[in-house]
Amino acid sequence: MMKKIQEAEAIIFDFDGTLALTHKVWQMTEDQLYKEYDVKLDMDHYLPLIQGNTLMDICKEIVTYYKPSVSAQQLFDRKCDIYSKNVKHSTFVPGAKEFLQKLYAQNAKIAIASANPTKINRQFFEHHKATDVVPNVFVSCDDVGIGKPNPAVFLEAAKQLNVNIQNCVIFEDSPIGIQAAKAAGAMVVCIGDRGKDIADFSIKDFTELVQ
Repeated sequence: MMKKIQEAEAIIFDFDGTLALTHKVWQMTEDQLYKEYDVKLDMDHYLPLIQGNTLMDICKEIVTYYKPSVSAQQLFDRKCDIYSKNVKHSTFVPGAKEFLQKLYAQNAKIAIASANPTKINRQFFEHHKATDVVPNVFVSCDDVGIGKPNPAVFLEAAKQLNVNIQNCVIFEDSPIGIQAAKAAGAMVVCIGDRGKDIADFSIKDFTELVQ
């Protein structure tokens, strides 16, 4: 696997759960946001909604379904604002920062392709003072107008890096993301157990790649 990574034209990462542990951040953000607007989530509706969809599409559906007294854009802006205050509760996935440092030492091209707005993902690197490992390219599903499992976000990342997606390695942690990466035509490494049966390779975390 390491040989294939070293030979790749570029490495593309999902963000949440792949490079960064942000579950607590999102939970705190959503708890505060929906309390402010008196939205009581129906989890049977909400959990499928957040799988792969863009943050703006999620906000639009929340406004349509729950009818809070706020626009989708206002909900989106407020969610990003609350997230920025909670980002201090996030951490790198074990070994992720060291792996990024290793890739940059090898002059690798690196991108993040995520459903998150780019400004949210950039805030993570700024907060953790990780300026030495900031990816060359950030692409959000908002930029391409469609979420995963559509491969568009990965294809756009490869385009911006000026590489062939078939010569890229993509790291993902969710079945939907892995489906998108496979549809793009890249080699896929699963982080954790979810979706490892459909990925090309799987690792527990990045400590396996920096030993």
